Amino acid sequence: MCWIVLPLQKEAGTHYLRAFIFRKDEQDMTVNDCAMVSRRLSKWLDKEDFIAEEYILEVCSLGFKDNPGAEELSEVEEELLSEGEEASEE
Repeated sequence: MCWIVLPLQKEAGTHYLRAFIFRKDEQDMTVNDCAMVSRRLSKWLDKEDFIAEEYILEVCSLGFKDNPGAEELSEVEEELLSEGEEASEE
């Protein structure tokens, strides 16, 4: 499982940290996949505590038709995806 984490965004006075996840194995995403990544990412963010602002963490799947192909990814996204592979639960 891989993820893309967007920079902290402020909307209507509230900060959001969004992570979009997808599976490289072409299996369907489940709510449990999103929940597992959300719990792991939240735990890690709480431990590291490097975001000073109060924020809402959102974890969403891209959907099976939205899996980004390598040709669509920027260098930064490629780097984030390779780092995101540590979220794999096997």
